[in-house]
Amino acid sequence: MVEPPLDSVPEADIYVVGRTDRVLSESITEIEERTEDGSGLVVMGREGLRPDRYDSLDISDVGDLEKTDVEVREPVRASVSNTSVLSVSSGQGSSLSRPRRALLRFSHGDGEVLLFNMNSSDFGPSFVYPVFWKRVFQDMVERQEIPDLNRETGSTLNSTRIELPSGQERSGFVRMRSPGIYNASGGLYAANLESRDESVDETDIPPDRSQSTTVKTERNLQSVAAVALAVLVLGELAALRRLGEL
Repeated sequence: MVEPPLDSVPEADIYVVGRTDRVLSESITEIEERTEDGSGLVVMGREGLRPDRYDSLDISDVGDLEKTDVEVREPVRASVSNTSVLSVSSGQGSSLSRPRRALLRFSHGDGEVLLFNMNSSDFGPSFVYPVFWKRVFQDMVERQEIPDLNRETGSTLNSTRIELPSGQERSGFVRMRSPGIYNASGGLYAANLESRDESVDETDIPPDRSQSTTVKTERNLQSVAAVALAVLVLGELAALRRLGEL
């Protein structure tokens, strides 16, 4: 960890800009450029936050701090009571909490930005607090490649929250049975194959029952023929014995 102001911005997988005015605009610009190239950025919300300094934050109309209860929904579930949340208006960012403005996530190029807009000391005592940061950082630095986000129908997803193409929400392991977009906490996944044949796993194809029935019928007929032949031979032997030829 380095203290601002910085002579130069070090290379890092994740940058955390705390509640301070000492970070130079030039440094923020360079950090955002690194984020655009794939790094992660966490901005701690505070009074006096200037969104005009951050191209990566789609927020405006920053107001005062308000006391409210917060329900953290992703990437873990937790309740934070009577914490301070900065009043902001946001556009395209997605939310990890309720109310929406408490935890806002934005895509920025190949990287991701999180506005942590609550008092960390109120969330800190929770036993899931370190788990929250661990998973946030993993999501930021382990962004999947596009081929990994395109799945075959029948494959599974595992996430704390998954919105199905039908609009229903699930959690845990979900099988992607229907083609469409699956909105998970780790990103958007697509299951949309061109033809029905492509979406069929050959290992899941049931055996051809008509073929097995035909084989079984042929075997039964062969057995019946063999028995009939044996009966015919025994019959001839009996007739010859009666005629005295044996």
